[in-house]
Amino acid sequence: MDITVIQQVVQLLEMLPDSITDQERASLLVPIDTGDLLPLHSGVSYYRGGINVNDGKTIVAHHLITEKLAEKIGMKHLGLDEAENDIDLGGKPITIIRNTLKQYDSKQFFTEFIANASDAGAKQFNILLDSHEGPRERLLSEGLAVFQNASLVVHNDGIFSRDDFRGILQTGIGGKTGKTGVIGRFGLGALSMFHFTEVRNGVIDLSNTKY
Repeated sequence: MDITVIQQVVQLLEMLPDSITDQERASLLVPIDTGDLLPLHSGVSYYRGGINVNDGKTIVAHHLITEKLAEKIGMKHLGLDEAENDIDLGGKPITIIRNTLKQYDSKQFFTEFIANASDAGAKQFNILLDSHEGPRERLLSEGLAVFQNASLVVHNDGIFSRDDFRGILQTGIGGKTGKTGVIGRFGLGALSMFHFTEVRNGVIDLSNTKY
């Protein structure tokens, strides 16, 4: 489909009233990354990352669809399903983080992440202070643009499992609950990172995971 037509479709979607019904919303035709139009209910997902997600199954919305528009029409946000479906966060994240920071001194940050690396069976542990500014385009969320400044990178080469991912999402419960042979009891010490930052970002080597 011609890009001009796609732009017109996006403009029409932006003009929709907030009062449309769920049935009307599900029947909306939205442009996808191939340039075609598909019904929203067919599983079209919003994705703003820079990674190729063309796995033959995922239907990604056209890049002209903004995060604001995706939220307006109720489009599924790729990557958030697991966090929103069946994972118990254990309470309000902001409250949990505030309470945890009262219990953990900022000096405990490094020992907590060394303990996490040990629990993951890591052979290497590295810390890097990156003073470069990151790109402000094609971010997972437009709101992340203001945080593309200096970063503290904490790295280890341990195996990252699906349970570890769920543990990160279970902020108030801790991903080490029920595990034996680990240093941290609840896994909440990792939240000490918020002494230094407002945003955490995880980068995973898919060749070094157990999913």
